[in-house]
Amino acid sequence: MKQFSRAIHWMLGIGFIFIGGLHLQAHYSKLINGETASLMAKEVPEMGVTYYQLYIGFSFMMGVCFLVIGLLNLIGMKNLDKNAFPALATTITMIFLMSSVAYSGLHFFGPMQLYSGSIMSVLLTISLIFRLTNKS
Repeated sequence: MKQFSRAIHWMLGIGFIFIGGLHLQAHYSKLINGETASLMAKEVPEMGVTYYQLYIGFSFMMGVCFLVIGLLNLIGMKNLDKNAFPALATTITMIFLMSSVAYSGLHFFGPMQLYSGSIMSVLLTISLIFRLTNKS
């Protein structure tokens, strides 16, 4: 049970670093271009920036946040005693995050986020149940 929980958190950390890196790579190679900028040239009311600048800023920060989430998970796992479950707060927070990913896939982005968020939410919930029912 502990090994399963630990493996899920290691996978999550590595996955977020991978996704963050891919997101930043796509950000710089695909999103920053004149065509996209001209499509989104209109200024956002009361912000003083264009929709393109807002889009690019959020895209960059999303990639960085994914990297940070992954690093925090890996650091937490590395500092954990070899026979311990992942921290309860980390597991609950990651369930919330991955459920949000599933929600965003359902309502905004598409199947990739819906399925990956749902699968990881279920695996993290199983990890949480293992932890809560563990007697040792």
